[in-house]
Amino acid sequence: PERALRRAAQSLLGLALALPRRSSTRGSCGRMALAAATAVPPTTQDAGVLLIEHLNLNVSSTQVALEFYEALGCCRDARRPMGKTLHSNCGALTQFHTPSPDNEAYIADAGPQQWRGVISVAYASLTELQEAVQRLEQLKGQEHFRDSQLEVGPWEESQEELHVRGPYGNRFRLHVASTALALALG
Repeated sequence: PERALRRAAQSLLGLALALPRRSSTRGSCGRMALAAATAVPPTTQDAGVLLIEHLNLNVSSTQVALEFYEALGCCRDARRPMGKTLHSNCGALTQFHTPSPDNEAYIADAGPQQWRGVISVAYASLTELQEAVQRLEQLKGQEHFRDSQLEVGPWEESQEELHVRGPYGNRFRLHVASTALALALG
């Protein structure tokens, strides 16, 4: 079984982030299973990396980032004041760090960062994926998302995957975790 898990892990495209599992102590925050960031160079596609603990992406607005990552199912790290870099928790070990011009002045000139690949977010169940899709759809109607790059791909009840472009142009693939992926990442 260990060898099979290694093969499954090596077949993953890219780099992975573990996302939260819901617990009664954390409230409604966090029942996503996994996220993987697929890098462009082919050499990284077979690297077998299973976990990236933090993914840093500069953003233009902390509020927009907060609402977007919460819609994905992440939870703001309440131990960090809002005036500091936003940490959106995705489980016990992983976070999206999203500094903005509010806490790093150079970002105002540099602008938001775009990952050169796809950030793949895997959910533990189809229900949890569908709930994230609904939250993302609701963002599209909000004032500060209207002029953003936010796009939520078409969704059909029978599918288990959705492509999303975040408010700053980052590409996300939302899907239900396969059994092999869920086992590989524990």
